[in-house]
Amino acid sequence: MRIPLWSELKELKKKNQGTETEIQWLIDWKHKTEKKIELIERILNQGLEGKLTKKRMIATIKHILTT
Repeated sequence: MRIPLWSELKELKKKNQGTETEIQWLIDWKHKTEKKIELIERILNQGLEGKLTKKRMIATIKHILTT
């Protein structure tokens, strides 16, 4: 005999786990993006201060964006 409420609870639990996984992925992606932005800002500031050449800045920023 199948209990409808029990089946619905199992389905909702599966959906909830999928949603939690997606939320965690989005949070991780947000943190990675924020870290990349901070690194790019630091590279640009070093370029303004004359510590990096334009060519080196471009290479470093491309590397940051592709990883």
